[in-house]
Amino acid sequence: MSQFITIQVGQCGNQIGSAFWPLALHEYGIQIKNRFVDLLKIQRDHIRNIDALWDGFYSFFHVPGNTDNLCFKTIAELNEAKVKARAVLIDMEDSVVARFQHGPLRELFNRTCTVTNYPGSANNW
Repeated sequence: MSQFITIQVGQCGNQIGSAFWPLALHEYGIQIKNRFVDLLKIQRDHIRNIDALWDGFYSFFHVPGNTDNLCFKTIAELNEAKVKARAVLIDMEDSVVARFQHGPLRELFNRTCTVTNYPGSANNW
């Protein structure tokens, strides 16, 4: 099983990351908002080997070894299991990275994997 670490650098990299992570969760049928649609059931109709899908999940997300639930459906279940994205967030300004720390996916990112600088680079010309 391969493991990937995404490195999001600067405003552009972090904005791409803010679009990537909801899509990655959607790919595995995990609900971000409180809507009841069983995305994984929809995907099961199109995927022959559902176990192979979950093997890919571990490439992008760290799941602690004591987790019993291997089929997450909501972001709340990910938070309970302490699942973390394999990501490093880097920016000279903390405002872009702060969106991750205060948004709906805030528990998905480990705060020790964020690198920011205050006040940023706005006056470095």
